[in-house]
Amino acid sequence: MTRFETHFPISNVKNQLRIWSQVIHPQLPNLKKNVAAICTYGFTRTLRNVIEHAKTATEVTLCCSQGANICLSIEDNGTGISHGFNKDFTFDSDIQSLCKMFDRFIVESGEVRITFEQDNYIVEPVAPRNGTLFVMEIAQDSDRTTKEVFGDIQE
Repeated sequence: MTRFETHFPISNVKNQLRIWSQVIHPQLPNLKKNVAAICTYGFTRTLRNVIEHAKTATEVTLCCSQGANICLSIEDNGTGISHGFNKDFTFDSDIQSLCKMFDRFIVESGEVRITFEQDNYIVEPVAPRNGTLFVMEIAQDSDRTTKEVFGDIQE
């Protein structure tokens, strides 16, 4: 398994597609076209959310690893989004689509970790943390497509 990690001041990640194409994607050679599309969308959309909502963050950590599964993670050192969770953990359709695109989508903030696996989720207590961690995982040989996922969300 190969693993890559890098840190950026949050001011240097404003162009999410450039970060994906120049920093992360080169670390993940030979992705299937559909998996690359899911990873591109998921990574850039999540990074955009971090930039828009991590108001006190000064740094972003970006990781990727490749083995049987592709794993992407984005972590900021801001105040975290746990204060924004409602009691039912409902999210807008954009976040719902991200959760459905990946085999596993994890959001960890404050003292809570929510692990989404398709239409199910598990809420677990974790040690307190500052900031928010997003982890996206998909099988390298997945046949899932962005079109399938967005079609499911729009129904």
